[in-house]
Amino acid sequence: MKITGGRCLVGALVGAALTFGAPARADERLPLPLARRPLTLTRNTLRIDGSLVINRASVTVTSPLVGSVTASSTTVGLNGGAGYGITDDLEAGAQVLPLVLSPDFAYGNPTVYGRFRFLRGDFEMGGELSAVIPVRGSFGLNVGLPMLLHIGEVGRLDTGVALGLVFGDSLGKTLAVPVAYSHNINPNIFFGARTGFVVPEFKFDALTVPLGVFGGYTLAGAGGNTPALDAFLGFDFPAFLTPGGASAVNANIFTISAGIRYFLAL
Repeated sequence: MKITGGRCLVGALVGAALTFGAPARADERLPLPLARRPLTLTRNTLRIDGSLVINRASVTVTSPLVGSVTASSTTVGLNGGAGYGITDDLEAGAQVLPLVLSPDFAYGNPTVYGRFRFLRGDFEMGGELSAVIPVRGSFGLNVGLPMLLHIGEVGRLDTGVALGLVFGDSLGKTLAVPVAYSHNINPNIFFGARTGFVVPEFKFDALTVPLGVFGGYTLAGAGGNTPALDAFLGFDFPAFLTPGGASAVNANIFTISAGIRYFLAL
């Protein structure tokens, strides 16, 4: 009995030594190529966002008295926010600087969000909830089911379903299905296109189809395997196709955007 007990004690001590002496599993880190990044930020990763957005809209009105008259307007906005990976599958963040710089300065409605990934692999799926804080206007709530398909080592397809609710004098409802494809030429350079459809108030005769392109460059962090900074440019027609409208193609409203995403592993 003494010999057996001694062997058990030695075995327990050896096992404990091996357990405490083994290196801990390193946290999963965000991959350098955009195409290989997951649906949520990895654990202890902080992302800081900043973008400059220029919106341009022009409307042409024709009348027998004055003929055709075109009115145009341009607004310039500056957005700033951040996101944080609480775990490899849970991300939370906020947009805290929704600024309108021109034609008149204004502070818009900040938003807060949370995203949880419940399906991993080449196909990923999650749930997202965001709230619009009504500094100006009404309280809003967005519920989404984001999806991501990794296509080999160089491509990714982002899509999903989102329901937007605005709690004003009456309940506003918008259904959106965004679709975006991104492709890495190499681990640092990416480009892509985005579209989808938006259905305000569930009225499919008011459906709009956006269309846009984007591209950017990723600056690698220490070690060269994780991103330190994304710099990107985008050009979008927010309502390029309006099948139920007077004109099926609408190129009179467009958006130019430029921004950065800074990543910091904490």
